Amino acid sequence: MKPKYTHIPQFGSGEFPDFRQPGAWYVDKSLLIRDVLLGSQCLLLPRPRRFGKTLNMNMLKCWFDITRKNQDELFAGLKIMQEEPKILATRGAHPVIFLSLKDWKCGDIDKLQQTLVGRMAQLLSPHRHDFVALDSVQQMILERILEQQGTDDDLKQSLALLMEALHLKHGKKVMILIDEYDAPVLHAISEGFAKPAIALLGPWLSSALKNNDHLEKAVLTGILCLAQQSIFSDLNHFTCYSVIDAGDFADKFGFTEEETQQALIEFGRQDQAEDVRGWYNGYNFNGIQIYNPWSLGEFLVRGNLAPHWLNTSSNQLIFTELARAGEPLLQELEKLLQGESIITQLSDRATLRDLVDDTPRDILFSFFVLCGYLKAHDKFVDEGDLLESWHVSIPNREIEAVFAEFVRQVTSSRKGLPKLNSPLLQSFIADDAPKFQRELNDFLKGVASYHDTAKTPEIFLHGLILGLLLPLRSHYRLESNIESGEGRADLICRPKTPGFTAKLIEFKAVAKDADLDALADAAIAQIDDNDYAARLREEGIHDFAKLSVVISGKKCRVRKA
Repeated sequence: MKPKYTHIPQFGSGEFPDFRQPGAWYVDKSLLIRDVLLGSQCLLLPRPRRFGKTLNMNMLKCWFDITRKNQDELFAGLKIMQEEPKILATRGAHPVIFLSLKDWKCGDIDKLQQTLVGRMAQLLSPHRHDFVALDSVQQMILERILEQQGTDDDLKQSLALLMEALHLKHGKKVMILIDEYDAPVLHAISEGFAKPAIALLGPWLSSALKNNDHLEKAVLTGILCLAQQSIFSDLNHFTCYSVIDAGDFADKFGFTEEETQQALIEFGRQDQAEDVRGWYNGYNFNGIQIYNPWSLGEFLVRGNLAPHWLNTSSNQLIFTELARAGEPLLQELEKLLQGESIITQLSDRATLRDLVDDTPRDILFSFFVLCGYLKAHDKFVDEGDLLESWHVSIPNREIEAVFAEFVRQVTSSRKGLPKLNSPLLQSFIADDAPKFQRELNDFLKGVASYHDTAKTPEIFLHGLILGLLLPLRSHYRLESNIESGEGRADLICRPKTPGFTAKLIEFKAVAKDADLDALADAAIAQIDDNDYAARLREEGIHDFAKLSVVISGKKCRVRKA
């Protein structure tokens, strides 16, 4: 089937007119305009990165902008044009201020302040002739900002004064659109200067967006919500529609099942629908299944199923939070990587301040859900404390790759996960304990000692070995700390591929002066004494290998029985 469209604009460019050119592919999200108009005065619409926020915000700008002419072709045939006259009357009816903060990623507070001053000067420059509507003192403040010589107080007032000038000139209140409002602070967390960044940006935003008579509507996008106790506490009047409680905005970011299937048909790729679902589906916004729009667009362009979102999004903050959370989280990460879900309470009021300080478990998992790294599903009320809890799990194969990358970063800054045909994995598959020991010893020489990395070395060792075996997940079902016999087996590997042998593995991390050979033999005995093979036998699996892995510093012993 010949594709309906001749091209896809550069996905992620965010320029709405590019998607409305003849032959360009566009998924109609224009009813966002209606929902914004019917919603509260100040809206926050947080979504994960690359979920179409910038494109949608640019669409809002094009619709409302009083200075834009010839809008008919941009919106012809879209759903918004079927709305009632009072909705249509808002087209081209307001001055618009559009700001994107997603590139405000600075290494320190001084550079962030310079960026803010420079961007405000750029924003003010086209409106310099509009300053005459203000009094002389206000005009001087904006002129100083234009010359990049303003004081901190000038900077705080600058956005609010621009709004006043535009209102006075056009006689219509201002629509303000701020894309990725939290990007500078999320980056500042990674760089270690979050609190000064908050102190700089908070008053600048608050002066423009709270108790401002010149404001018609404010729409902010980002990843996290604003709450009464958030870093931007003066903005607690915003109504937030997050992925946890998306309301009418559930289908406005990302692609629904119907939209995705239609796109696959239009590009002649409907025979790959199941594979696409496994790679890019899995998000659940208010009961609506949502696909990652960036990855689907990249797949339609390139034709290959790959972790496109992982390859373009910055994951450093999630890696920082995972590493800081410590060993208990690594155990839960193991469950997630095995395809299981965990239970936690969630809140879309997880704030940036929560991440700056010690992060409670439920806040951390809320953060991962809001960022798109986990999906929330099957909400229930816990009978014990009557609070709502959720099951959370990894949504798809693409996000699985994110957590695999984290394991790679933890295990070594120089060596990644081994390839499927690597000697290490081949020796594991073949139950060749001496060769597996040699390969594991070689690997350990290139990584930091786990004694320097973890408070509980055995737990860290467990996570390290699990990470090394991740490439085998298509051949084995990996289950760790699972009840079997009279205890918990450290790791059970059930074969998915015919001819592969099941494995029972016991881990030990010990002091450098320990007798590794004796401990390796003792670990094999522990497998027998506790009858860890009971679960395998119950499932009719009688052909299995018993392995012990004992590590001391950068030396290891591997035994097979």
